[in-house]
Amino acid sequence: MGALYLSWQGNQWTEYLLDDGSRRDRWLSIETRPGSDDALHLEVLLWTRVPTQGMIPAKTTLTVEGVEFFPVDRGTAAFRGEGVSMPERGLLDFADYRAADGRLLSFERLQGHRWRSFHAQPLPPGSITFHRRADLA
Repeated sequence: MGALYLSWQGNQWTEYLLDDGSRRDRWLSIETRPGSDDALHLEVLLWTRVPTQGMIPAKTTLTVEGVEFFPVDRGTAAFRGEGVSMPERGLLDFADYRAADGRLLSFERLQGHRWRSFHAQPLPPGSITFHRRADLA
């Protein structure tokens, strides 16, 4: 339904707003990252909105739904947006966390808006299929 093309400290990634029929915010992020063998690999994550009862990101460990998350990255990325309800361009504040079991937690906010939080795990290759909506083709 839309996309954000983001850039921060030389890193670039794309986040796609999906319509999976569930009526909840689902985002798919795609980023190229260095692998353990120095080859680049594609990191694909499916993000689902998680209620955090007004929590805001901290520079310390956070506990959400009984899971302890440790800070990984935080900053402000520039973005270009397209699609449904997307600003044409702007800045996005973010704070990313990772649990010991690999789960991810991210706080994001378009500047001037409230924080929203999402959790995800990396998707294994071949685990998802995409179909373009007819009204967007």
